[in-house]
Amino acid sequence: MMDLRDGTELLTVSEASSPETTDSSPPEAEQRVTWDNKAQYLLSLIGFAVGVGNVWRFPYLCQVHGGGAFLIPYFIMLFLEGLPLVYLELSLGHRFRSGTVGTWRQVSPALTGIGIAMNCTSYIVGCYYIIVMVWSLFYLFNSFHDPLPWMTCNGVTGTTMMNGTEVKVSDICNSSTSKFFWYNTAVQASSDIEHPGKMIWQLALCLILAWVILFVCLVKGIKSSGKAVYVTAVFPYVSLIILFFRGVTLQGAGKGIAFLFTPDWSKLYDPIVWLDAASQIFFSLSVAFGALITYTSYTDPNAKSTPLKDTLTVSFVNCGTSLFASIVIFSVLGFKAEDQGIDVKDVASGPGLAFIAFSEALGLMPGAPFWSVLFFLTLIALAVDSMFGTIEVLLTDILDELEQKWQFITKSRVLLALCFSGLLVGLVFVLQSGYYTFQLFNTFSITLPLLVIALCECIAVAWVYGAERFGNDMERVTGRFPQRLWLYMWKYVSPLVVSLILVGSIIAQGINPINYNIYHNYTESGNGQYPPWALFCASLMIFIIIGPIPVRFLLYYIQRWRTRNGYLVQTDDTLMGHVTSAGGSVYRSLDDTDSN
Repeated sequence: MMDLRDGTELLTVSEASSPETTDSSPPEAEQRVTWDNKAQYLLSLIGFAVGVGNVWRFPYLCQVHGGGAFLIPYFIMLFLEGLPLVYLELSLGHRFRSGTVGTWRQVSPALTGIGIAMNCTSYIVGCYYIIVMVWSLFYLFNSFHDPLPWMTCNGVTGTTMMNGTEVKVSDICNSSTSKFFWYNTAVQASSDIEHPGKMIWQLALCLILAWVILFVCLVKGIKSSGKAVYVTAVFPYVSLIILFFRGVTLQGAGKGIAFLFTPDWSKLYDPIVWLDAASQIFFSLSVAFGALITYTSYTDPNAKSTPLKDTLTVSFVNCGTSLFASIVIFSVLGFKAEDQGIDVKDVASGPGLAFIAFSEALGLMPGAPFWSVLFFLTLIALAVDSMFGTIEVLLTDILDELEQKWQFITKSRVLLALCFSGLLVGLVFVLQSGYYTFQLFNTFSITLPLLVIALCECIAVAWVYGAERFGNDMERVTGRFPQRLWLYMWKYVSPLVVSLILVGSIIAQGINPINYNIYHNYTESGNGQYPPWALFCASLMIFIIIGPIPVRFLLYYIQRWRTRNGYLVQTDDTLMGHVTSAGGSVYRSLDDTDSN
């Protein structure tokens, strides 16, 4: 087995004659700020893992993939890939106590690109994910009306031609008021992604407000976000419990819940069901983003480390939240189906579930404004917690790498730069074509890059660093060697499962046409075709995320080849560099030392 860590040996100038290596723990670990208590740490982990996907994607997958039968592949994949990967990332955070770049540099300098890829992922995802918070803020502000504005067609006038027939726009609106409001008032959708249209000033103001909220909550790093999670991580559960008791008392609630969980065992023979179950577990637990490593690096080094216990807590709370949210969602949708005499199976997925189907169901309930405010506050809290994690990854790595080098680098300045740049990028999502751009980012910026990063994680720790070696490290950190089962999972099972998901996802995208939902002439269609420039941007986005992994790997070995016959004095350090130490660092070829 090749050990990439043994390519060159790091020695300080004063120790160049000594064959002993130094501890790989970061020198700033002892001075690193820590969480005030264990509760802040766990709430931050849970808040990051539990996001809007638990509310709008899991219920949809459960409904279309056999109801209760879908839970079988879901929980199997939880044990095969979910738990091992979460345990691995939390263990990395406890062991190296550094940001993602610093962590992977210590695993192997050649694999620093994994940390850079995590940063690229967090930035790109954060720039478009915040639009969910923007939409939720827009709906929240519109919830202080009775009746709710998406339940009426007041002021809708004019006519349009449909299939050669003149039709009143008000009649189209009355056929689905919530859908009409979403496309014509909220996102004001243009005909397709090639027609950007104008900027929607209401959404632009909500975008500014969203970034201001995040800046205020994160201005002191985990010291401020750690206090914010007492509200943002707990509130969604309080509101879901309130919505649960209201939902199950509605007429037709039993119909919706029964439809959700009635098993269709024949679905278990469909490979797409297993692929979706694996993908949902993977993304729901938020592995490969780097936030789990980053958050864990701030735990108190003098406190008892319990990565396995924390893994089980976060994972089962996350999955339990998905199940509980599904019951809440479908109890209300069952009420809507009963009230309107429609079938529950005609429910939408993604944003359509929250902003069209569920918002309309809320409008049918007595006291609709209250329930609407409660629901959209829940979505905002879920989005805020997820954004905390993505920004903290970037903030931590930039400060870890550059704060000691440049005096003008401070936490508040870096955070302001991140928020302002995110705001500028986010403006593309508040154009009339913004909903289509959101779909482009959501389709291409997550699935393949995160799977590649996760696969590299497993290979780096289990095969490059060495599973046994990492187990010994964790024994020193926690006082107990990890059970052999976990080492086997990291070495064989999880990489195999992630590889199968990766191959399956590539095949699925190759077989199925890559379409997006469009809204043209008051008609919704899923047949939108991305133009070549959009596909090029998507490909470029994927390369930007995963490109640092092979690029850094090659640069490392080019540098090693150039310096293997002598000494290289290293007095500078960057995100692509190795390690700095006072007085400079020297890299000596092990081939030379071994021959002496």
